[in-house]
Amino acid sequence: MISETKTENMLIPAFNSSLFDSPAMDITTELLEVGLDSILDEGLLKDIPILGVIVKTGNLARNIYDRNLLRQTFMFINSFKDKTIESEKLIKYRDSLYKNPKKAEQELGRVLVYLNRFVDLQKSQFIASAYRYYISEFYSWDQFCELAEVVDRLFVSDIVELMQLGRAETSVDIYHKTYMHDRLTALGLLMEDLQRYYLPGEDEPRTPERLILSDLGKLFCHVYDNTL
Repeated sequence: MISETKTENMLIPAFNSSLFDSPAMDITTELLEVGLDSILDEGLLKDIPILGVIVKTGNLARNIYDRNLLRQTFMFINSFKDKTIESEKLIKYRDSLYKNPKKAEQELGRVLVYLNRFVDLQKSQFIASAYRYYISEFYSWDQFCELAEVVDRLFVSDIVELMQLGRAETSVDIYHKTYMHDRLTALGLLMEDLQRYYLPGEDEPRTPERLILSDLGKLFCHVYDNTL
C-alpha cells in the first residue's frame, strides 16, 4: 500500500502531466456514470497519470469516495481539453507550474479539493471551463476561486434556474421568488433591481421590487454557457 504522504506527493505532478501532456479520451458522460468498472477493466484510463495514481492508491472496488473522485477528475480533464486555449497563454501557464511547484500545489491542489467535494459531473465540467478562462487571463485566480466556491454551494437545479434567467435576460418578480432565488441572491448571483421609474401623474419615483443578474451572475452564466 502506498503511504498517504507519498500519494499526496504524486498527485500534483500527475495532475499537471494529465492536463498538459495527456490526450483527451472519447468516453461519454453516460459511460462514466454507469460503466466505470468496464472502463477500469479495459484499462482505458491508464494513459492519464493522475487517474492511474487514484486507481493504484484507492480501493475502488469498495470505496465510493475514490470512485467518485475518479469520475470527477476524468470529467474535469476531458472537459478542460474539449476546447482550445491560445497556445502562447497555455504554454506560459504550464511553464509557470513547472517552474513554481508551490504555485502548482496551491492551484492544482485547490482544483482537486473541489473535485473531491462534487457529486454532480456538471460541476466538474463547469470548473474546467472556469479554469480555461483563468489560464486565458480572462480573470484572476481569486475570481476563479469565487466561481468554484459558488458552484460548490449550488444545486444543479439552481444553476438551471440561473441560466434560464440569464439567457432570457429578464428579471424576477420578488413576490414570486422561491428559495432558489434566495440562495442565488445569498451567493451574489442575483441582486435587487434598484432602478427607479415614474408613473404618469406621480411626483415620487418608484423602485421596482425585482431581481436581476449581478456582475458575478453574468460572469457565471457566460462561463457556464461555454462548458457545453
